[in-house]
Amino acid sequence: MTVTDLMHYMKNITTALLLSGAAMAHANTQTLTVVDATQTFEIEVESMQMLDDGSLQVNVAPHYTEMINPVTRTAANLLISDAALGQTADCHWSSWSMDAEGNITLNTDPGQDPCGDPAYSWPTFRDVYSFHWAYDAITALTSNGISSGCDETHFCPDAPVSRAQMAIFLEKSINGSDFIPEPAQGLFTDVPVNHWAADWIERLALDEISNGCGDGIYCPDADVTRAQMAPLILRSVHFFDDPPYAPGAATGTVFADVPADHWAADWIEALFAEQITDGCGDGSLYCPDDMVSRAEMATFLSRAFNL
Repeated sequence: MTVTDLMHYMKNITTALLLSGAAMAHANTQTLTVVDATQTFEIEVESMQMLDDGSLQVNVAPHYTEMINPVTRTAANLLISDAALGQTADCHWSSWSMDAEGNITLNTDPGQDPCGDPAYSWPTFRDVYSFHWAYDAITALTSNGISSGCDETHFCPDAPVSRAQMAIFLEKSINGSDFIPEPAQGLFTDVPVNHWAADWIERLALDEISNGCGDGIYCPDADVTRAQMAPLILRSVHFFDDPPYAPGAATGTVFADVPADHWAADWIEALFAEQITDGCGDGSLYCPDDMVSRAEMATFLSRAFNL
């Protein structure tokens, strides 16, 4: 079978998969994997088409092309194109295979740079690309050593922030990335001294930034709400104030969903006054009961501590 015949066969079987909806990552995508001698990356494919020169154009889901260093090649075997970014990358491949679920693997020629030089240009986190709304804040947070992500290659920007995680974020923001708190003594009945964040949680309590969630417990696994986050951040950013910081009285006019008698109104309006928050939605609301995501927390901390 010639390369052209092979590509036409690949086009036909891919078209069948696209039409049948089989093995899609979601309604209009499937997974394509590019492999060379040392590295592998996966992209979600929205559509494929055969070009006049016999090459296969793969139109990828927005944000995937940043995983590849865009270059221009002649007689490319594969053209990966992302219209949303206005970028393309040409990759040579020597063979391909498709598994039973319809996932396609392209094996590149190890004797060539498959997608440019350097062959791959990974972002720091594969789930946070340069056009992510919190990219700058997340980059600032990680470059300052306040967070290293949720694993080596992901930040998990949409995941909620737990009270245990919050303790580490705040103490590192106050004291620097090299800070190591003293060993825990067992201040909270639900945070044993061998809890992974016990040292940080107790340091936060000793610094009078958080006194727990009531009745001698800390609730380390509970997610932090936007209302709870306001006093935690302001106490942290004003930790070295003398006399100790206290917010002014709320007016109840800043956010429509935070009346003056809301338990965190003073703190929420102070957070707005210090330009740490713009509210949620169109800015008329604060959404005090919503959970804080990791991307939002990065934004709040980068503003609060001028990261």
